Amino acid sequence: PAAAGEGVGGTGGGCLAVGGSYSDAFADAVTVVQSGCVVTATYSPRRPFSPATGRALQAEVVLFFPTIGNLTATLQPGGALKWSNGVVWSKDGPPPPTPTIQLPAAGPVRCMDVATVTTQCLGIQFGHAERWQRPKLAEPWTEPRDALEYGPQCAQQGCAAASGSSLLPGCSEDCLFLNVFAPRRGLHPPGTKHPVVVWIHGGGYELYSSHGLNGTAHVEASGGDIVWITIDYRLAAFGFLGSAAMRKLDGRGSVGNYGLQDQRLALEWVQNNVAAFGGDADNVMIDGCSAGAGSTANHAVNAHSWPFFKKVAGESGMFSMWNTNTLATAEGVFSQVANFTGCSAAA
Repeated sequence: PAAAGEGVGGTGGGCLAVGGSYSDAFADAVTVVQSGCVVTATYSPRRPFSPATGRALQAEVVLFFPTIGNLTATLQPGGALKWSNGVVWSKDGPPPPTPTIQLPAAGPVRCMDVATVTTQCLGIQFGHAERWQRPKLAEPWTEPRDALEYGPQCAQQGCAAASGSSLLPGCSEDCLFLNVFAPRRGLHPPGTKHPVVVWIHGGGYELYSSHGLNGTAHVEASGGDIVWITIDYRLAAFGFLGSAAMRKLDGRGSVGNYGLQDQRLALEWVQNNVAAFGGDADNVMIDGCSAGAGSTANHAVNAHSWPFFKKVAGESGMFSMWNTNTLATAEGVFSQVANFTGCSAAA
């Protein structure tokens, strides 16, 4: 990721002296210590570890740095640091470019060029949903919107404030956002179409978010020949509560599974807009891990999802028994939630 350094200057033993701290494109801190010409850095994530975000953030760090903790880098002319994975951080360099991309079925978004061949667009809202209702595509907009930060996590464990009556900052029920990691413009001839991967995060259908896998690493590894998209979807009781009593809330007679409906809506959004990122709408693969793999299995056998992808992959749980419940089991969970919250099925 592009970064600016502080405290770099002078020479020592024939090498530029490095001190102070650096920060990456996510504003995570890196403390830098130098011994001769060897630089050691300790990575300090900006977002705190918590039951809701800790594991996901760790996965993000692993993708950028194979070893969590101490890293080595080589000093470059002008004081830049080049890490062993090829990523270069500049010294007091200009801020990274923020190209604006016009989405044909949404609106203009202001993104950020990172690493060497990647443009990342974070926190694009693809839909809205009322509680326990089918999601709808977000209304198009005309003025450029910043796509420089992740959107809020979907409400889950670890999101409740101490009072229990509100959500902590960074958590929301209005959480249908996605992130796009694409080759930079001008990297390939005009009209080049790249394969697309839509990644569905895991977490037992109850936890985590799209923040856990930063697709920059995949775009870089492909040499700029893939568009990688991560999506958020409603979780736990907000996304997977099921009961025959809920049919009246759904125009298609669904008994729930709103999280899967959110995922399908994101896939529809991708079909409508991925060409703006150089993606091939006819070459979309859905992929995921754990509950994400279970989700891809559901889409693979659900005809409502078939128009939106051509390939399926999944790791750890694709056709596992824990991916589905009988309606009778779902009704039992529904009754427990209704009793605990003091609500009735009729409400």
